[in-house]
Amino acid sequence: MADEPTNTEPAALYERRGSVAIITLNRPRAL
Repeated sequence: MADEPTNTEPAALYERRGSVAIITLNRPRAL
């Protein structure tokens, strides 16, 4: 599912924010 974009974010943004997404999931405090 890593290739699939999020509910609203386009694939392009998902690819760029893919690494950030993992970090945010691991570190919700980072937000």
